[in-house]
Amino acid sequence: MHTMPAPSETFVHRLREIRRTAKISQAELADRVSSSLSYRIDSTAITRMERGDRVVRLDEAVAIADVLGVSLDEMLHEGGEVAAQLHQLQHELQQVEWQAADAEAEAAQARASADAIRQQIVALEAEQRSGDSAQS
Repeated sequence: MHTMPAPSETFVHRLREIRRTAKISQAELADRVSSSLSYRIDSTAITRMERGDRVVRLDEAVAIADVLGVSLDEMLHEGGEVAAQLHQLQHELQQVEWQAADAEAEAAQARASADAIRQQIVALEAEQRSGDSAQS
């Protein structure tokens, strides 16, 4: 008689599988999950979860599923090949969207820096002109 794996076993198997498919390191996953929680977890916690050496709290499971772009239900049930491909594409899309958001934030910061430099240039040029006219 074949018994179904415990939900916790399936969760850690899916965690490892989906994280690797999404090409997210344990450290990156820990950082992203920590930003969703009211406390910090580190990469060793993810390692221990994946090995089954650490119990996954419900709030952590929800945050992990969210970061990986899947439902908690999907983390608890093995999927087929199409589901795996769908998950991979969803993760790739999420990563690209994060990269785009980071790039947009960097561009906005660069524009703000450029504006501040322009203001300094204008102020110094005005100061230089007033100094030149005082010498005349």
